[in-house]
Amino acid sequence: MMKNHKLFGAIACSVIALTISSCGKEDKTERFPEGTSMIKMMDEDNGGTTLGNSNVYMTSSGNFKSNNLPILDCGKKSGIGDIGLPDFTNMAPEVAVIPGHGYVICDSDNVKEFPSRKKAIREDALVYRVYVDSWIQTDGKNVGANVYFLLGSPLERGQMPEMDSDLGTLAFDLVSHKSNSISVKLPSEDIEVIINDKTPLACSTKGKTLTLTLTNAPMSYETGTWSLSIRSGRVYTKATVAIEL
Repeated sequence: MMKNHKLFGAIACSVIALTISSCGKEDKTERFPEGTSMIKMMDEDNGGTTLGNSNVYMTSSGNFKSNNLPILDCGKKSGIGDIGLPDFTNMAPEVAVIPGHGYVICDSDNVKEFPSRKKAIREDALVYRVYVDSWIQTDGKNVGANVYFLLGSPLERGQMPEMDSDLGTLAFDLVSHKSNSISVKLPSEDIEVIINDKTPLACSTKGKTLTLTLTNAPMSYETGTWSLSIRSGRVYTKATVAIEL
């Protein structure tokens, strides 16, 4: 069960948050998509502003810090729209605040490691994308930063099957010795599937399409509903397939 309710409820800032629309484009990238907010994020010695409805704050030494949320520095970016998903390998509870850099903040419980050792985040998880614009200074000392952030899904809806969705039914034709197939369109050619090896369910990929079939007629104990995990790039989902005689 996803644990977004712990930290990612509706955004409710105790500071003034200015919701903005696009601030122009750079290299065809929308720097600040609709829904982006801007806050003056003061450090722990000057008000201790937290980011959105999370517990991420800025330390007096100029770091983003959280008690339980991993923070990933994505390097130099042009804005929120330029921040893609990281590989989730260098997650840390505290990272340096650097103007011009983009960050991703998520719940580590929503990140899964696959047999390939690649990690991906749940399709239905909530992710903070954060962009640091500039420092806020008092008497020449950094006391905070002007920060843009957007809380949303890892991908646009519809790019992957929704979590726990039903992909369809597979049945084996004893006359033609073939089964029907189920094809699933995915956002990336980097596809990985975890299937229970006690079923005749098999998968193949071509480009961004995953195809599921049956290798042979199922035994009675192999029928029913089976679950599988599907990773496409840095996002994954769980789905079910029904197998019939």
